[in-house]
Amino acid sequence: MNYAKIAGIGAILWLLLVFWVRPDTSHDEWARVLLALAVLVWTPMAFRFLHYPDLYAIWVGLAGGLLTVSLFLPAGLASGTLSCGWLIVGLWSFQRGWLLLRAWRRAPENMAIGAGQAFLLIGCLWAVFDRFGWRPLGFDPAIVLLTAVHFHYAGFIFPLLVGWLQELSPGPANRLAALLAILAIPMTAVGITVMQVSGVYWPEAMAAAAVALSGWLCGFGYLRLASQKRVSVAARIAGIGLACCLFFSMTLAFGYAMRGYYPLDFLNIPSMRAWHGSVNALGVAGFGLGFRWLWSPASSG
Repeated sequence: MNYAKIAGIGAILWLLLVFWVRPDTSHDEWARVLLALAVLVWTPMAFRFLHYPDLYAIWVGLAGGLLTVSLFLPAGLASGTLSCGWLIVGLWSFQRGWLLLRAWRRAPENMAIGAGQAFLLIGCLWAVFDRFGWRPLGFDPAIVLLTAVHFHYAGFIFPLLVGWLQELSPGPANRLAALLAILAIPMTAVGITVMQVSGVYWPEAMAAAAVALSGWLCGFGYLRLASQKRVSVAARIAGIGLACCLFFSMTLAFGYAMRGYYPLDFLNIPSMRAWHGSVNALGVAGFGLGFRWLWSPASSG
């Protein structure tokens, strides 16, 4: 069985999950549903484009399925144990990403593609923390879960999209977007930690500015790709959809991170989970991976 079939089965299971849970987008259960989407559908799709061996596709699907089950059980030993298989997937992804990062001088686009695969491990770790009920540094359980979701999308999918953009359309703007995407992930982790420990906002605000600028540059880059004559109508729609989602999502992220200086009442955790999280999970990941597939149908089998 290959990753396309795993992703297809995962998509059906995810739709059934949504129908069964009927989640409220402003509550934690929606974050769990978005994490399930990442592990059941988007990660297998990404692994296909990254040419991961099909030999391990069943394991990726099984580990993702077990993590999904654990997400809707009470946190504790049983739930945490079920989630540990996904940690093995993260370790495998990290190993492959590290090999690319070591070879970045030969192919600069490998920096973002390698970093995305490496950062997936962090998302896997925080998913396991959430399922065991652990709270590193005293973080609220909602933040632990959202960190896991964040690193599956902003940490894994987004750097891949930026790296593929630089691969398809080399240039200084796309190179800057890739560099910022790589730097912004650890900057965000440091910024949130500093804010949690000391209440100081500026590191998180700087990280959000880097993320937002990277996302805006990436959006413009995909608009340029989508405007090329050789692009199919479907790919053009996906490229434009991706750019619009990036502009919206990254602007919200920047506004939320600036709350310590310019607070906006409507930008709180429930609204960010509902809007920023949903647009990233459904729009950025969906349109982005869809564009990758439509751009090079030969590579999708």
